[in-house]
Amino acid sequence: MVGIGSERENNRNIYIENEVTSFFGTSMSMSSEGVRKANMRAIVLIICVIFTIIALHAAFTTTAAALSLPTATNFGIINDTESACCDMSVAIPVTITNLENGPVAAIIFNILYNNSVMRVVGVHNGALTANWENPTYKNFNWGTRVAMVTKPPENEMIPDGANGSVALLVFNVTGEPGSWSTLSFSDIQLAEGPPDYQIGSAPAKSGIFTVVPCSLKGRVTDVVGTGIEGATVNLTLDGVSIASTSTDIWGNYWFSFAELPPGVYNLSVTKKRFWLNRTTVTINPDESTRADITLLLVGDLNNNGKSADILDVSLMWNAWANLIPKDFRYDLNHDGVEAEIEDVALMWNAWMGEIVLF
Repeated sequence: MVGIGSERENNRNIYIENEVTSFFGTSMSMSSEGVRKANMRAIVLIICVIFTIIALHAAFTTTAAALSLPTATNFGIINDTESACCDMSVAIPVTITNLENGPVAAIIFNILYNNSVMRVVGVHNGALTANWENPTYKNFNWGTRVAMVTKPPENEMIPDGANGSVALLVFNVTGEPGSWSTLSFSDIQLAEGPPDYQIGSAPAKSGIFTVVPCSLKGRVTDVVGTGIEGATVNLTLDGVSIASTSTDIWGNYWFSFAELPPGVYNLSVTKKRFWLNRTTVTINPDESTRADITLLLVGDLNNNGKSADILDVSLMWNAWANLIPKDFRYDLNHDGVEAEIEDVALMWNAWMGEIVLF
């Protein structure tokens, strides 16, 4: 029996030796102690392989999760450079390009700038967030932090592939001409909607803002002082058009010294649904001139900022009856005759909501 047991033990050792030799690619002669050590090495190797597989799986899972977070090609300012005159307000849009892994229901970001040159005085929704809650912001000595969120039930989220403005930063420019500031973004957070609400980010697109000297600047408003966006400001010299620009969302406009040689200019301002207004401005070398302009709304005869309300109808009727004085504003059909019966009819139809006065 002892002989048979010894033979079986020898055969087992030979089998293990052959298997280990095959596994390690080398030949080795082993005693029982050698077999034990070989078994231990094999176990350790198997454990190492298992832990390596676990680590690789965890890394892959983490990477896959990161790849699914909201992101975009870039987030920041469209133009590399922005500029405006001192003592003016300027609106600079913040845009997102090619949103991925959305939709996005909330946005947080920091805008860093030199607050001795400019300062955020307001933040408004952009085109992609027009129906979101009004943005909130807080100023610091390094810049401004902005937070934005969609309204419940989150049906106005920004979809994948979206391009456009998400916010409009309104700055008050206080720096002297020639001063400048970087406009840098940090801590950009893009939060997706339900059910996961994961937060991603996007590469920042920064820019530079420069305060430029202005030969002429001003603001175009209506009779109640509201800035008129998109009004055309045109300057002519001796009957020749020299320069033209459009007002920003606050009604501001400006021209640089390079655009306007010294001289006496005719300044005209036009905007659809408003009466044309003109004035004369003198441009002197190395001297900034300001010209604020008020536009009158067509159909607003009582100067309350509303066109064709019931008081305007009454005034037009009384002017037609020669009970009150009349001026160019009573010529709604632009035929050179004030407060004729056609003008009364136009005012009435506008009050009824059937037409819009231009």
